[in-house]
Amino acid sequence: MHRQLRALDRSDRRDGVGAGSLYGSYTPGDPYLSAASYSGAPHPSGPYSPTSPYVSGGPYPPAPSFPSDRPWAGASPYPSDPVPELRPRRRGSLVVAAFAVLAAGAGAMVLVAPGGERLAAAPAVTPGTGSFAFMQEQHGEPVTYNPCEPIRYVVNDELAPDGGTALLTEAVGTVSDATGLVFESLGRTDERPDPDRPARDVLRYGSAPSPVLIAWATPEQVPELAGSVVGIGGSVAEGVGGSAMRYVSGIVYLDAAEFSGILRRADGQAQVRAIMVHELGHLVGLDHVDDPNELMYAENVGTTQLGPGDRQGLAALGSGRCT
Repeated sequence: MHRQLRALDRSDRRDGVGAGSLYGSYTPGDPYLSAASYSGAPHPSGPYSPTSPYVSGGPYPPAPSFPSDRPWAGASPYPSDPVPELRPRRRGSLVVAAFAVLAAGAGAMVLVAPGGERLAAAPAVTPGTGSFAFMQEQHGEPVTYNPCEPIRYVVNDELAPDGGTALLTEAVGTVSDATGLVFESLGRTDERPDPDRPARDVLRYGSAPSPVLIAWATPEQVPELAGSVVGIGGSVAEGVGGSAMRYVSGIVYLDAAEFSGILRRADGQAQVRAIMVHELGHLVGLDHVDDPNELMYAENVGTTQLGPGDRQGLAALGSGRCT
C-alpha cells in the first residue's frame, strides 16, 4: 500500500502534479460522482476514482461499491525560496496532493441548526477569471459539508512547533470566512494521527461521525509524510437520507519537524499558513488547479494568499444545501 503511494508520488513529482490527485478508473455510467476542473474545461483525464481503506466503501445504491486499496494522500513537500521555476523539485516546490474518499452509507445521523438554517451566511459566489476544481461532484454539484452544522475538529498539538497552533487558528479562520462554514474547536486530543483513521470511533466519540482530526505528526506515524512531504489532508463522505453525499469527517496531518524548519525561515509564517490553508481547502473539497495564481496550484511559486478562483471554489463549497 505505502509502496504504491511512494511510486505514485515519485511519478507525480516528475510529471508536476499532486500525488493523490487520481483520475481514471471510476466505473462508467455512475450517476452520482464525477470531478471537473472549473477553469473552463473538464479534467483532461476523466472521472475521479476514489480508492482508500480509510472507510469500508460499501455500496451506494445504485452505484457499485468503491474500491478500497489506498490511504489518505494529500501531500505538501517542504517549500524553498520561491523562484520562477515551475518544474517540480523534491524539496524546492510546494507540490501538494489532494485525496477525498467516499464512504457509502444510509441513514447517517446529522445534527443541524434549529429549523435547518445555516449557522452563518453563505458567501457570495462571484464569477471571475480564476480557476478552481472540486474533489467530488454529485448531480452536477460539489460534495460539501453541511452548512447547518459546524465542522467540529480536535487538535493533537503534542508535537506542534512554537507558534504552530496560533497559525492553525488563523488558517481555520481564513477558510471559515471564505466558505461561510462554521468550524467548532472541541479542544485538544490525545488521539494519534493514523492514515487509516475510521470515520466513526464509537469508543472515543460515540455513534456520530468523528470530528476532523488536525495533528502534527512524524513520518513514522504517517508514512505518507516521508521525504519532502509536509502535510496530507482530505475528507470522507457518507450518503445522507439515501440520496445526497455529504462530507462528515476528515484529517489534516502536518509534519512536525518540517514545519519547525519552515518556521525558522524569514517567510516561514506565511509559508506555514499557506500550507495549512491549502490542506484545509482539500478538507472542505477543493482540488488542485493548473493556475499558478491560485493557492490550490500544485506547486509553490510564492503564492501565500487565496486567489480569485480559490475564493470562488470555497464560496461554492460553503453554499451546499442543509441536510
